[in-house]
Amino acid sequence: MAITKMSLVKLNGNVKNIDDTMVKCCNFGMFHPERASLLEEYEKNNDSFLEYSKNTGYLRKIVDLAGKLGLGLFKDQISDLKKFEDSDKINSLSNNLNVKNDIESKAYNNQYKNLLDICNEIFAKLNLKVHEVDNDNINFNLSIDEMCKYLENIKSRILYLQEQKEINQKKISDYMSAIVQLNNLYESNINFDRLFACRYLKIRFGRLPKESYEKLSILDNDNFVFVSFKLDSHYSWCVYITPLGCHREVDSMFKSLFFERIRIPVCAHDTPSNARAHVEEQIIKHRNILKSVNDELDEIKKVEQDKLMQLYSKIKFFSQCFDNKKYAAVFEDRFYIIGFIPQDREHDFVKQFSDLKDVDITISEPMSDKRIKAPVKLKNNRFSRPFEDFVAMYGLPDYQNVDPTVFLSFFYTLFFGIMFGDIGQGLVIALIGFVWSKLKGSNFAKILTRIGLSSAFFGVIYGSCFGYEDLFESYILKFPEPYRDLMLNLSHKDTNFLLIGAIGIGVCANIFAMLFNMFSGVKQKKASIYLFGQNGLAGLTFYASLILAIVGNKFLKINVLNPWFIILCLVLPLILIWVKEPLGDKVDGREVKIHDGVGMFLMENFFELYEVILGFVSNTISFVRVGAFVISHAGIMSVVMNFARSMPQGGNILMLIFGNLFVIGFEGLIVGIQVLRLQFYEIFSRCFDGAGKPFKNI
Repeated sequence: MAITKMSLVKLNGNVKNIDDTMVKCCNFGMFHPERASLLEEYEKNNDSFLEYSKNTGYLRKIVDLAGKLGLGLFKDQISDLKKFEDSDKINSLSNNLNVKNDIESKAYNNQYKNLLDICNEIFAKLNLKVHEVDNDNINFNLSIDEMCKYLENIKSRILYLQEQKEINQKKISDYMSAIVQLNNLYESNINFDRLFACRYLKIRFGRLPKESYEKLSILDNDNFVFVSFKLDSHYSWCVYITPLGCHREVDSMFKSLFFERIRIPVCAHDTPSNARAHVEEQIIKHRNILKSVNDELDEIKKVEQDKLMQLYSKIKFFSQCFDNKKYAAVFEDRFYIIGFIPQDREHDFVKQFSDLKDVDITISEPMSDKRIKAPVKLKNNRFSRPFEDFVAMYGLPDYQNVDPTVFLSFFYTLFFGIMFGDIGQGLVIALIGFVWSKLKGSNFAKILTRIGLSSAFFGVIYGSCFGYEDLFESYILKFPEPYRDLMLNLSHKDTNFLLIGAIGIGVCANIFAMLFNMFSGVKQKKASIYLFGQNGLAGLTFYASLILAIVGNKFLKINVLNPWFIILCLVLPLILIWVKEPLGDKVDGREVKIHDGVGMFLMENFFELYEVILGFVSNTISFVRVGAFVISHAGIMSVVMNFARSMPQGGNILMLIFGNLFVIGFEGLIVGIQVLRLQFYEIFSRCFDGAGKPFKNI
């Protein structure tokens, strides 16, 4: 239960080293950056170093000098600078303005993004699944120009092969359609060479829907000759011939009848039987070409796959490094980078900059600069670590606060087991979580394993397994008093016992939450939190005293409500809560301020005090749901068992299986949500604000 100790790191150096510096920060893997340009000492520059190249130092000088001279940054203004040629700086400016456009394109455009787009296009065309490679496993070193040349070469080869593939697929498809038509003409005596030699006729082979074929007889048009070779249940396979001057009108008419033209390829000669042989030869030829193209694509995929993945990973890494330079600030020829690293990694961080002599590193306490809020990285034991996701859903603790993950993991596991106690169903949930965590490594799956085992444990206490209750009642009867009555009440799901017990659990949880809040206040050195608040010492004293008075009078027959007890343990804590704001300001060393007068202050705080008392009551009663779900679970399983008993032999087994699966999925989900609600609204609301900033690696 801890928050990783952080160190504030400030780096600065010559802009020529910013690329190498940012790469080392990214490669470190535990560097959380902050925007240096937002700090006051860099505000005069008023510009973050968005994107950088080797020439950016010159560009910055151009921008600074042009700004001082009131000049724009266009080539046609170079002549306005001639009068300043006696100054070395202005000479440098005028010489570099000619290449301004090229400098800008390199300095303010991430060239790696274009390479990433090319990589993704190549992967899509080769049907490759992208997976990144660790930098340590990349065994080549190419410049950005060499990367671009390599990728463009691969891309052009693939595009050419894809084009050839599409062309041959289209030809094969056309030839296959022609084969279908030639099969329908197989017994005719048509000579294609003589037919297509007609200069003044248009010949259209194809197929006509049967419904349209039947309409041809009513058409009054002498401009075409129609011949049907074959008529099946759907189409008439046919040809129509029309004079050259009338073909547009006739084509339009047949198009309205949904005529589908099938082109006879130029390789079709002589009779249909001979033409089919020629077309089949072309199909074989283009299939061989298509196979060759596919083989070449597979060869590219096989040979270049590893290199492409390595190159993609390298490009993506440098692109991210490039984008992360938005956190840097630049003034004149110096860059400034600010961030946080884990305190125990300080030596490793400094060591990797040993080859960059011009980069200065300053390490200080995380709270040394009050303007920068330290990020939070949780550090928990193996059991509690998966529950960090639930804490993050509510919000991370402040850096100076206390991590509630262990607190949440204990109560979540406990409450789920109590509310969903069943040996068999709990073991099923645990098994699902175990297998899922091994396959996917999911934190939620690991949580399922923990709460499943808790459910199975309480199932042993209840004597419940897959809906069969009272499994261990014969053993419970052998227990000595008073343990026997206690176990029998749990096994029989005694309503009053469970509801009162649930309220007792709520009381313990609320007291624990107040203690947690007080500990957090002590750690933050804020007496107003741990002394006077409703969740501090005053609230704890009132709540614990009230519970003690109720339990003493109701169950123990002891009356503790004497005048001193009422004044010191009930009235005084309420008064302290009532005036907590001025008292808190006083003890924390702040100026005491009462807005709108004393009367209005007392009136407002009186109603707030009333709300605090209602909150104590509602938070405690809310835990009744813990006992209610124990009873409802038993009720639902009794319904499943009654359905199973009413079904014939064989069907009852299926009913038991599906009934238990339904309860595991449906009721398990509801219980999980309700337990999380108890954590967030009844417990965290007393001790945790969730205002922390997460630690994010670049």
